[in-house]
Amino acid sequence: MKKTICLFLCLLLFLPTLSSCSKPPAYEEIEGRLKELVAASAEINAIFFGEGLQTYERVYDPRNSTALYVDEATGKKYHYYELEDEQLGRVIAFRQTAAITSPFTYVQVLTVPKEGHTPDYVREEGLYCYRLEDYSEPEYEFFYGRNDPTEYDYVRYDEKYVSVEQIKAAAEQVYSAEYLTSVYDSIFIGSAAATETVEGLSARYIEFDHGDGTVSLMRSNTFEPLVTEVRQYDFSTASIIKPSNREYVTISIESYLPSTPNDRLTVRLSMVLQDGVWMLDSATY
Repeated sequence: MKKTICLFLCLLLFLPTLSSCSKPPAYEEIEGRLKELVAASAEINAIFFGEGLQTYERVYDPRNSTALYVDEATGKKYHYYELEDEQLGRVIAFRQTAAITSPFTYVQVLTVPKEGHTPDYVREEGLYCYRLEDYSEPEYEFFYGRNDPTEYDYVRYDEKYVSVEQIKAAAEQVYSAEYLTSVYDSIFIGSAAATETVEGLSARYIEFDHGDGTVSLMRSNTFEPLVTEVRQYDFSTASIIKPSNREYVTISIESYLPSTPNDRLTVRLSMVLQDGVWMLDSATY
């Protein structure tokens, strides 16, 4: 009996220690870290769920589509290709096959005659061609190749992140490992395998192997952004609510979108203590 009473008293004395171990920190203790993480999360959210990393315009080198034309009247053969000029519209470059070292001649192609000008060439199908003197082709930073994936565009080489590894390293400075596990699956691997009734979801980013030892980061051009604005948070309304403990906190806080500042929404954010450092454990978009 005495042993039972002693054990009961010991447990009573030990209860305050147990409760203090699970007691969450005061909001003031994590407020600075929360603000830091929310600010940093905007960039990661945009990469994963928003517009994404910037890519090169999808342009193909017109010279790769050079074709052969034979003038039936003269028997002369020409190499030619077409390009699109923002100001002039359709432009054709051509030269005789016998003069492969000569520069191309450029003509503007119109479907109606140019007032006050005599066309240099007229095609039977109603095309009027006007020679362009001292013409320079539009300059592009980057050309796509015929073997490049059509549903992905190349991330610009001067972007802040140019590999999956770099994106992950940035994300892991903001979000917890557990939260990112599911995100990585959909962003870098894809999810929801295709069935007869459901179309599979492809990865947002892939690394394309060129087969020559080089790899380039590409972004899906079919993905519809889920995030178009950076959600704002009123930290003066924040408070720690249940469930929370010493290593995990749930925070209630008012938020709004810049386009509708008066339409406030109270949301829950969570943070987890990971390797001694507080990390976001929920999305902030």
